Amino acid sequence: MSDIDAIQAQYEANKPNSYGPSKAIIDNILKLELDKLIQHNLTNKLTQWTHFRDTNAEIEVMRNVNNTHQQYVTVIENNISEILAEVRNRLANESKRIESAARKKAENAARRESDHEKETLQELSVLYRMNRMPEDLVRVIGEFAFTPKLRLRLIESRLPSLDFQFRKVKLPKLKTMARCLSFMIQKIAIKIQKNKNLSGCIPPHCDAWTSYTFVINCPKIIRETLNKPDKIAEIDRCVKHAQNLVGAVEKLNFPINTVCVQTLLLRIYHIIRYASRPEFNKRGG
Repeated sequence: MSDIDAIQAQYEANKPNSYGPSKAIIDNILKLELDKLIQHNLTNKLTQWTHFRDTNAEIEVMRNVNNTHQQYVTVIENNISEILAEVRNRLANESKRIESAARKKAENAARRESDHEKETLQELSVLYRMNRMPEDLVRVIGEFAFTPKLRLRLIESRLPSLDFQFRKVKLPKLKTMARCLSFMIQKIAIKIQKNKNLSGCIPPHCDAWTSYTFVINCPKIIRETLNKPDKIAEIDRCVKHAQNLVGAVEKLNFPINTVCVQTLLLRIYHIIRYASRPEFNKRGG
């Protein structure tokens, strides 16, 4: 086995599950094209000219054809060299980008690990102070000082479990709320779907992709369950997938899309909070 055959065999064994270049195909194409340059039956032609022709006309034709073909092969060789050089440069740039991404990921992980404790303490301190303030005052401050992310964190810190939140909400209203929330939740995935660069950054077979496929089909997944605990569990599952998907978008650093999906999640929280308020769920109401 030649060195090239060995490299090709190693490539075939390690290449990803996608179509890639095949040495055999390239060999066949090149041979098929370049074989056309060879003068067939040249031995017979030379024998005929040597023994039966009196002029040099035929030998000159054969010389000219051969010279032209040699020049053509030189041109092809130069073109292939240029193509290979271009591909080699692109592969070198790919290698740099791969190593840069690996380095950044390691740096980000180290930075997150060192900053996580400090940021967590700071966030808990802010949320603790906010939670001690009157809600009207927090709302006034939030109108001009809160980012969508801080609003989310504040509401999430105040939002009890849905079992507790929906304890006084009747089943017919829960069913209506589930249908309403499902379309609101679906809008999060639709926002992501419209940005191909963003959706392309979420790899298949990960938690974020699972949440994406769940959320994009949320209205179809909602069922007319027969009992209250199942309906609450269904709403809770939908909200958790929405939270997971929004968290994934926050990681990917698409500012406009991040604000959009955070705002949609805020609306979902507001619907849950207001629809479950005691004054809207009085007996006989």
